[in-house]
Amino acid sequence: MSHKLFLLSAIILFNYTFLNAQTKEEMLFFYNKFEPIEFDLLHIYTNGPQEKSTYNPKSSYPFKGKAIVSSRTPFLEKLLDIDAGKDFFALYRYSITTQVEGLIIRMYDKETLSNSIYTLVYHHKTNTLEEGIQLAHDYQAEGGSGAIQSWLLDLNEDGLPDVLTRSYYDRYDLKQDSDDLEHIHKEESYLVIFDNLIFNNTLIHNRDLQKNLEKEFPYRSIQAPFMQEQTQKAVLKMLKKGGLVIPSEQD
Repeated sequence: MSHKLFLLSAIILFNYTFLNAQTKEEMLFFYNKFEPIEFDLLHIYTNGPQEKSTYNPKSSYPFKGKAIVSSRTPFLEKLLDIDAGKDFFALYRYSITTQVEGLIIRMYDKETLSNSIYTLVYHHKTNTLEEGIQLAHDYQAEGGSGAIQSWLLDLNEDGLPDVLTRSYYDRYDLKQDSDDLEHIHKEESYLVIFDNLIFNNTLIHNRDLQKNLEKEFPYRSIQAPFMQEQTQKAVLKMLKKGGLVIPSEQD
């Protein structure tokens, strides 16, 4: 009986050691996909609907990334919505503290043809990922559209990068007892401060501060749906010849 117990314990220990080593290997493979980056200020945005998840290598869009095989990253399921309709791409990793890094990842949704960008918190000491924070997203649907864009910077002057996020949505509703459309526009800004190894969200209610942020951190304009980059450049060139100021070239 004791021999059987010893054998069972040995099998359990072996399986635990094997699975733990396998998880570490998968995490290291995942971690090395991300390109290290340093910055004082980083503006993160998506650039409109696209027909496929990959970009032309010549595209100037900075958040293309390297493809991630979801079968090799089971640990992502606890942090992100993973299914067959999503593709993932490793973008950048940046230092938060000496033992903690932020991993910036892009998720492409095949059903909505849209991208979302998140930051994940990686702890070197425990070799684990925690917390997925959405940094950027945009959508266009019947009757409305919207976007989320973020800026990574040190907000509270403690030497650690935090997050400023701005979001908006526009929609058109029929006015009551009328065939006229009413335009509804809403904006929000919030601060995400990294403190005690977690992110704390603070919604900005002060309207004056909100206006200042709108001026100092303007949205990057979203490209027209499915328009090729060369076509987009040609359109902008034509518009500029007509004397039109292009907002996306002012940030």
